[in-house]
Amino acid sequence: MGRGDSWRRFRLAELEQNLAALLPWNSEFEVPDVIGFADFLHDRRNIAQSMFDAQRGHAWDRALRFPYPNGSKLRDLVVLSPLDLAIIRAGAGRIARRVEQRLSDRAFGYRTLPDGAAWKFREFGPPGWKRFTNAAIALLLRGNLNAMCSTDITRYYGSIDLDRLETRLHDLGCDMHAIAVIMSGLRKWASVDGVSGIPIGPEACGVLGNAFLLTVDRMLISLGVEHVRWMDDYKCMAPDEAACRAIVEPLDEVLSAEGLTRSLEKTNIYDNRRDAIAALRDGRLASLGYWLNANTVRTVAELHDAWDNDIVGQPDPPGHRFRYILKSLKNRKDDYAAADLADDLKLANIDPRLSGDYLAAVGTAPIADAMLARLDDDASDRTDAIDLHYLRALRRRKGEWGDEEGALFRSIAEDDTRRPPIRCWAVQAEARSSRWRQSVTMERAEAETDPLVRRAMVVTLAKVRPGRRRTQFLRHMAERHPELRCTGRWLEAA
Repeated sequence: MGRGDSWRRFRLAELEQNLAALLPWNSEFEVPDVIGFADFLHDRRNIAQSMFDAQRGHAWDRALRFPYPNGSKLRDLVVLSPLDLAIIRAGAGRIARRVEQRLSDRAFGYRTLPDGAAWKFREFGPPGWKRFTNAAIALLLRGNLNAMCSTDITRYYGSIDLDRLETRLHDLGCDMHAIAVIMSGLRKWASVDGVSGIPIGPEACGVLGNAFLLTVDRMLISLGVEHVRWMDDYKCMAPDEAACRAIVEPLDEVLSAEGLTRSLEKTNIYDNRRDAIAALRDGRLASLGYWLNANTVRTVAELHDAWDNDIVGQPDPPGHRFRYILKSLKNRKDDYAAADLADDLKLANIDPRLSGDYLAAVGTAPIADAMLARLDDDASDRTDAIDLHYLRALRRRKGEWGDEEGALFRSIAEDDTRRPPIRCWAVQAEARSSRWRQSVTMERAEAETDPLVRRAMVVTLAKVRPGRRRTQFLRHMAERHPELRCTGRWLEAA
């Protein structure tokens, strides 16, 4: 191998460490793996070596689109295989080195730091968002800035033109091998799986999304616009309302040149500092935070009152309040919201993952019955996410489910009209029932055609003590389905 060829290839350490980084990411992903990629983590050295050897001809797996509630709308999250996630993550790490050099301190979301041979986000979730909003408030507190234009981009990730993205990355001087690898995956998923732009979900796409907006950042800075940005969420400050509105036209022009469109419904002009700061800082949650920190007799009453009035009592409760209040109840193991969530699909769908986690933590027998009734009802795109997270919650129940519940879980697991991630979690839930049998699971795994569901069935064998029959089955399945080799090694080591 020539020297030039060597530096263009991903190093073995990069691939191995990016495989390891998938576990913490998947623990927060809205469509999680049934074992958090524990088998790939266990076998990461062998997998990284095989990935390194096959870089010239990596065959991208399918991209599964999974509808997930986003307010009143649905957005398509994209579920990729662990190998694809590791490869685009390694490529994004190389691209991030150049992108970080060009990003100004006005860009807050999805900023990266080196982490050994891999990388990580500087800050994520509520702490990062709080720093972003505090920076916006700090701008407003300057003497001459009294108004704010808040806006974002319509379907940002899905609107990114791949040819433009590739050109942008080359213009930035990013690693050519990383660009080629990532773009081949993006184009395959676009042409074969119908994924527009860049996928929503994988960490690597945060790096790509930041890179694509560098021209918009430069335009705003060149116009002297004071602003901060969290991915495509812009907060632009100006002395007055007229100056704020004057920002919109040049912003539209530069977005249009990039094939993007400003969201009209999410564009708001605040003509005074007080209203702008109120839009950035939720005073109700600040008050509730005081009571939670105080932890007095009144704390429980304040928390329950917030749930009743700010969530249940509102036709469209804001997602950030829902998450704050429900997480607070979950942390205190307070079941006050359980009945409301179990009875109201719209409410639970504000954040299906958090709803499922909360009910798993505090749910009672009547709550479990309501969850089972939901699973036994008609399915649709809008119920898929909550069905998945109810199955996750029921799978974690202490004790064993009976034959009736096991039959329901199996009916979902065997329904090939349901999305594979849902079927996977139904397989896991069934394994916690008296209906589960090792021999039947082996037969079903042999006949299963979907690789995700097949792996989920094989994973349930972890509850069986090692023996000759299990060992023979694992080796047989690994011969027929090479992607199960690391799963088999994980089970044999368990």
